[in-house]
Amino acid sequence: MIRVYVIDDDQIFLTALQGYLKDYDIQTDQDGRNALADIRLFQPNVILLDINLPGTSGFEICRAIRADEHLKHIPVLFISAEQDLETKIKSIEVGAEDFLVKPIQYELLSAKIRLLHYNFEQLQAYRAEHSSAQEIAIEAMRSSSELGQAMLFVERCQQIDNEQGLAQELVNFCHYLNLHVVVGIKLQHGWLCTSSQGVATPIEQDVIVSAHERGRFVDFGARTQINYQQISLLIKNMPVNEPERYGRIKDTLPPVLSAFDVRLINLRESQAILTQTLLMNRSIETVQPILDTLAQRIGHLTRANKETATNLLEEMSLRLPKLGLDDDQEEFIMAALETSSGIASDLCDEGEQIKQHMEKITLVLQGIMTRQKQLSDAVLDKQNQASKVSSSDDGTFASDVELF
Repeated sequence: MIRVYVIDDDQIFLTALQGYLKDYDIQTDQDGRNALADIRLFQPNVILLDINLPGTSGFEICRAIRADEHLKHIPVLFISAEQDLETKIKSIEVGAEDFLVKPIQYELLSAKIRLLHYNFEQLQAYRAEHSSAQEIAIEAMRSSSELGQAMLFVERCQQIDNEQGLAQELVNFCHYLNLHVVVGIKLQHGWLCTSSQGVATPIEQDVIVSAHERGRFVDFGARTQINYQQISLLIKNMPVNEPERYGRIKDTLPPVLSAFDVRLINLRESQAILTQTLLMNRSIETVQPILDTLAQRIGHLTRANKETATNLLEEMSLRLPKLGLDDDQEEFIMAALETSSGIASDLCDEGEQIKQHMEKITLVLQGIMTRQKQLSDAVLDKQNQASKVSSSDDGTFASDVELF
């Protein structure tokens, strides 16, 4: 049933109106002094309003209705004995939808009420649809903005070369999402915890560690912890009463944290390469001089032994005839000396081979040093380039990210 609120100081008219409009739910008012309060309680579909009222005017009441956030959409129809053009123009100016001159035809009034009610319902439906479409559009823009910020975060992570900097970058991203968080990074010996609200409390650090192995999402009230291999993110103010935003956060953060986790692994691999290169270079720098010295020493000793054996053989061949030995004794001694000389010569050749192998080892070690240096230089160059890009950035998350 259509609800109609009528303000008119003519009691006879009001009585007649109620008799003719039996199919409507009608509430009447003769002076309009409490009109706004009564209209708020009654919530009519149409308001019928006389212009000349005791102590006020219908124009003033209509202005007040249009200024009220909860009443401004209710259609107003003026009913008046005045029919001059100025009165009708002023009715339009104060926000009335229609005008009817007394004495009225009740069939026409009923038709106008039904038309105003129909138009009002259509307008309400349009506004609801428009509001829903606007909310969808705003939500889409918000989601696009958050996606853009997520892409920006992943890009910026590639420019950071330490765990603390990465943790702070994630805190900044979560701040953009209006989230209070604790970021936990798993180190070789313990955890590095960073809070968006200053220092992480002992209980927050304990929760980070305890819930890390309990699955991807750990929900407890308005708190959610998201876990990856090297990273855990504790969110302390999840919007549990906002299902759309709650779901959007759970959709946005996992790929962000996955990229963060991969960046941590890559960063540690780079650090391991640099450390390995440093240790290997130090080891080679220590071993190489020793190898060079040993190769030189072996070469010197083998040549000296061979020379000594040759000289001894020559000297004995000259002295044996003078020692008065018989032929068998001389032959035995010379055979023994020749055998020893041959062994010494073989040892000399073997020592030379060892020297050559050690020189090859030295060359291999030098090649390893060169390749490790090239690898470490590439890692350092990448870090330096990232550092230059990062230093040209202001370190904040923009709100006008463009998506292509």
